[in-house]
This record gives sequence, C-alpha cells and structure tokens, in this order.
Amino acid sequence: MFFVQNTEAQRVGFGPKVGPNVSLFRGDFPASGMQGPRFGITAGGYANFRFKQTPQFQLQVEFLYTQRGHTADFLNTITNDSPNPPKENLKYAFSYIEVPILLKYMLNRKGMVRPYLFGGPAYSGILSAALTDESSKKSFNVKESIKRDDLGLMLGWGISTFIIDRWYHIDIRYYHGILDSSEDLTNDLKPYNPNSKGQIISEYRNSTLSITLGVGIERREAFFLK
Repeated sequence: MFFVQNTEAQRVGFGPKVGPNVSLFRGDFPASGMQGPRFGITAGGYANFRFKQTPQFQLQVEFLYTQRGHTADFLNTITNDSPNPPKENLKYAFSYIEVPILLKYMLNRKGMVRPYLFGGPAYSGILSAALTDESSKKSFNVKESIKRDDLGLMLGWGISTFIIDRWYHIDIRYYHGILDSSEDLTNDLKPYNPNSKGQIISEYRNSTLSITLGVGIERREAFFLK
C-alpha cells in the first residue's frame, strides 16, 4: 500500500558505496573451539528514491558484493592426547551478492546534514566459499556445503552530508541472518574420529556488522536540494 500511494517517485539518487565489515557465525559449536570474527569488505552501488507524498520516508535499493565468514581455533584433544595438543586455526571465507531493500526515515527534511534510520530485508546469493587451515595453509572449496540463498534483516543508522558539490552517505549497519545457511559444513579439516569426516556444524546463521560510505554521482540540483 505504501508503494501504491507513492507511484510518482521523485529525485532519484544513486552512486557507489564501499566499506569494511566484520562477520561471525551464530550457531552450535563444539566446546573445544574458540570462535572469532572474520574481517572483510562490502562494495557495490545504491539507488535512493524520495516520494512526493511522504518526503521523510525513502526507499533505498542496493546491489553489493559482501564478504562474510568466521574464524575458529580448535585444540585437537580427541586424536591427540598429548599434554600440549596442536591448535588448528580455521578460516571460513565466503562471498555473497547481497541485495538489501531498505526503508529510510529522515530525522530532518532540510539542511546539509541529515541523519536517518533504516531497516528492511536483505537477500544474499552465495558466490564462493573456502575453508582454510591456517597452520598447513591448505584451502578447500566448500561451496557445496553452503546453502545457495540466505535471507536476513538489516538495521542501521546513518548520516547524509553535502560537501562542495556531492552528497556523501555514511552508515553503520547490522545484518542478522534468519535462515540456517549450512548444508553439510564441518568445523575441522581432519576427522576427530577416523570413521567420520569431522564434526558437522549442524546449524548456523550469518551476522555481519558493516560501515559503508556512499557517494552520490547525480547532479547536485537533482536530489534533495529543493
């Protein structure tokens, strides 16, 4: 109903955006593992629409390349019963195409500095997935162990500012995956039990915290200056 009542979109803004992120799996892991974040990047572009009848609300659609993943340290106490068992450091490095559809609420409607809140769903499609043993530097393609599609919610806060002749948009956002993303992903390259291929992470969900900077490339008089 919101979009039907606002079919005449006005003043479309668009441009590239990029920024760092930090991601972590949320799920059930063995007690022998210490979980840690993976640092990556988010990059792509956005299109922002302001509607005539509701100027404080805007729709922002983004098309992004996003890196996600997880790191873990495991003490292999099952196959190695020595007083100082070896530590295995694993890195899960995944990449996705991410498409957030965000509803923005501008906290003020005029001025050169405009803070805003935003939220909405985000779809992700898997591009690549690798599992690396940092100790041996062996890397394995585990894309078949990751579900192709991921869906989550994105919430954040940002600020738009006009400098010289461009709009700049900086925001901090959190992605909270709501679907189990694992098909058959294991947490160890070497089996704890010779008759098995390793402990399987039965269920996990993605979570990512990002900071992005967007730069408007539209004509300065075309977006929000009137």
